[in-house]
Amino acid sequence: MLKRILGPAATLSVAILLAACTNMTAYEKQVQDWEPVYCYKSIGSVQCYKEPKHSDSRRLVNFYGPAPSEYDKPDEPDYSRPRPPKMINTWVKDPEPIPEAAPQKVHIPTPAPAKAAIVFEPGKEDVSFFDGIRRSLFGKPELANKPTLASAPKATEIPAKRLTLVATPLQPAPTAHPVIPVDSGTL
Repeated sequence: MLKRILGPAATLSVAILLAACTNMTAYEKQVQDWEPVYCYKSIGSVQCYKEPKHSDSRRLVNFYGPAPSEYDKPDEPDYSRPRPPKMINTWVKDPEPIPEAAPQKVHIPTPAPAKAAIVFEPGKEDVSFFDGIRRSLFGKPELANKPTLASAPKATEIPAKRLTLVATPLQPAPTAHPVIPVDSGTL
């Protein structure tokens, strides 16, 4: 009786052992005869191939057909051993920059415009457009402390301080009549 039990038990245990050693799951058994497609995750979407990519085995999403493990893995590529570059015994250094001062800009003063001075010649007074309109409506304005020709100093009486002129290149000489600058007041 022992032989009757041991014979089928041994056969059954060998079948269980062989079934346990296979790596085929129920899913693999169902898709084994299909056309092979192997899909892998990528940055934008899922990309599918007809053969498994063993370098991307960690990104495998799904497959149809034989399991990727049934394919032979390709040999590892032969990477050359990294080597340092050849030794160079000479080198060239650029000359040090020499700091240079920025060129100085020369400021040439310009004389004051002629409109800021009172001219004591009747009829030669420069008047702007709006002053001409105002004078035509209201008449010529008169100053409270209006200088007269009799009280105006002569060219010989003007102190030397007021006649200092700044010579500027390429400018015409000033006129011969005396010019008295206005410090305050209105015209």
